[in-house]
Amino acid sequence: MYRTLVILAAAAMLVSLILPWVNLPGVQFIVPWEMLKPLWDQFEWDMPREAMIFAASFAAAAVIVLLAAIGAAPRLLTLIVGLYPFVLAFLAWGQMRDEAAALGVPVPDELDPTAIWDQLSPFLGFGIYAYFGGAVVLVLMGLVGGGRRR
Repeated sequence: MYRTLVILAAAAMLVSLILPWVNLPGVQFIVPWEMLKPLWDQFEWDMPREAMIFAASFAAAAVIVLLAAIGAAPRLLTLIVGLYPFVLAFLAWGQMRDEAAALGVPVPDELDPTAIWDQLSPFLGFGIYAYFGGAVVLVLMGLVGGGRRR
């Protein structure tokens, strides 16, 4: 059961690469692959750091799929890959706050997840749910799953 859940969760993260994440009215869907592909086609080490980190999250999910498929997915690595998207989101939030403050845009001191959810949920596509949903399952499997303890 552990292997199956880990494979499905990591595969959901991986597949989210080609699913729409944001649906803006009057604009095409925003899909991570469409943003990363031009950077990948011209791959250089001076690619934006954020793009490299974001792309690495999909590579990490692919590694977990492969390791779980052969029955060798360590719980610690599963936990780390599951936490990766949340750390990435936290860092992006911090960077956005810093840039907004530098531009003089008022930034709220408190983070109200309910208010943010109410404002963003109409625009979120299936891909973002697959990415973070898969990450939640990987965190749970990393904490309490039945996999190897290494």
